[in-house]
Amino acid sequence: MRTPLVLGVVGAAILVLPLVVPPYYVTLMLPFMAYGVVLLGFNLLFGYPVAALAGALAAAPVGALCVR
Repeated sequence: MRTPLVLGVVGAAILVLPLVVPPYYVTLMLPFMAYGVVLLGFNLLFGYPVAALAGALAAAPVGALCVR
């Protein structure tokens, strides 16, 4: 119940912040936001296949022990 309220306040702060701070700080944050978008894309692209591979590697020895 508290999470939507916190997300709303943070979202509103992010929308209002560029209007309040000097342009230098807005320009300084642009590369960080771009890197954040790129990293989220990499997480979606590589996260799921790597997670499946790690799960298979962990399950193989457990499965071998269960079969014996």
